[in-house]
Amino acid sequence: MSILKNVKRFFAKREISKAIKTNKRSARFPKYSDVKTVMLLFRSDVEEDNSKMKKYAKKLEADGKKVYMWGVIDKKEAESTQRAEYRLFGESELNEYDLPCDKLVDEFRNNSYDMMIAMYCNEELALDYLLSHGRADFKVSAYKEEGAVSDLMIAVQEGKDEGYLLNQILFYVRNVQSKD
Repeated sequence: MSILKNVKRFFAKREISKAIKTNKRSARFPKYSDVKTVMLLFRSDVEEDNSKMKKYAKKLEADGKKVYMWGVIDKKEAESTQRAEYRLFGESELNEYDLPCDKLVDEFRNNSYDMMIAMYCNEELALDYLLSHGRADFKVSAYKEEGAVSDLMIAVQEGKDEGYLLNQILFYVRNVQSKD
């Protein structure tokens, strides 16, 4: 990793930590049957990834959930999408630390969700930043040793993909009962 990338990564992680401290909230483990809206955050490099994410969204929709999806793509500009619930953003909407710009964060914070699912297994600081700003009763992601942004983190073995992560998340949220 280049020195510039390391410096950007350092400042990005610092901004995420600040956002976590600033956006205090009380998390609650929901009954899956009470969850009405779900936000999926994902990284997209190719059109194939988008179709996989749409397949995962359909899995949640089959359970009666309204699904929203936001993804970051490795292009300067992201193509516009047909559905209002589906938003891609590119490098032009990132700041000097490769985090979403304030306008994008404000747009993201305009809605609240019952559950937010980070659908990525590797480090994605731009998406972690959105997750740290997101308004959701419950946030879930793959396990991260540092910078816990989620209320529930699922350990994902190397070589496993987002489909495995989603299946694990659904297993736990469907089977664990809260005392609320």
